[in-house]
Amino acid sequence: MEASAPYTIINFDTWKRKATFEHFQRFKIPNVNITAKLDVTQLYQWCKLEDLSFFLAYLHCAAKALNAVPELRTRLVGQEIRQYEVIHPGCTVLNVDETFGFIYYTYHEQRREFIKIGQQKQHEYFEGGAVHDPRFNTPDLFHGSALPWIDYEQMEHPKTFTESDYIPKISFGKAVLQGAIRKMAVSLQVHHGLADGLHIARFFDNFEAAAKENS
Repeated sequence: MEASAPYTIINFDTWKRKATFEHFQRFKIPNVNITAKLDVTQLYQWCKLEDLSFFLAYLHCAAKALNAVPELRTRLVGQEIRQYEVIHPGCTVLNVDETFGFIYYTYHEQRREFIKIGQQKQHEYFEGGAVHDPRFNTPDLFHGSALPWIDYEQMEHPKTFTESDYIPKISFGKAVLQGAIRKMAVSLQVHHGLADGLHIARFFDNFEAAAKENS
């Protein structure tokens, strides 16, 4: 997760989203945030069976889902429209004193490997003194937050009115059993100049597909 992360610069003049981007640049708050209740039944069962972190497993699903949608890997950095090759998760973590901090994970396509590396990152964070390290404008991240206590319907994120608002923000609610199906609220906020409802829908579809994989 560095400024040197590989990316392609999009030619703004020939970019198919040029008119859309310019339209939403006129808005004070050009972000859209949609929440869906997604099926995590198989993922939850797999984690219980394998004795693995459900949080890291669904964070992996989100990262995999987001990386499969090019529009969600696109950022405004300075005057450049960049499309990054890989986006990594940066997510809140609850500290022992009930404040929160941030852990920055490295995306890996394989779920087990991501969980293994993620557990190492968590260990390093707490052993290192739980240093508060917000990285609002690191473009090859998405911002994640977990609310495992609340089965929410919709939420909004604070806005900085900086380049941070071009970075997708993903939140996760409580996984609730409804009959035989366990569903979890997942919300995705995007900058509407970079992505639309179609791309949010693809993210949700990709997330559920990843959650049904048993490896």
